[in-house]
Amino acid sequence: LTKLRDGLYTLPAVTATFCDLMEAELAHFEASGLPKTQPNTMNRYGIVLRELGLCEGLLDPIVFEYINPIATRLLSIHTERLDSYRAFTVKYEAQEGKDQKLNAHFDNSEVTLNINFGGEWT
Repeated sequence: LTKLRDGLYTLPAVTATFCDLMEAELAHFEASGLPKTQPNTMNRYGIVLRELGLCEGLLDPIVFEYINPIATRLLSIHTERLDSYRAFTVKYEAQEGKDQKLNAHFDNSEVTLNINFGGEWT
């Protein structure tokens, strides 16, 4: 766990293998052509992970057994405990007409966890 500044931390939340498996599952779902819900009002391309059945049995334990204790300890002024979450992906692409970035915004969350499933940060 590395503190970048007050209220902002970085940590290895999942393994590289988990990311590879999640990226493959997301690609399979994208290729299936099955209908999907837009993840939020700012992003047109992405997947709500509950629609894939990934919350119960996978994400619920990660959020409530691992992320919750970290969040309540490090961000106690913002939350006493996590009582719900919304898990979704967003997809950004460089080509015209696609979602290219996320504009500055406010949302109704006490805690936000971002995980990069594809590619690398440098």
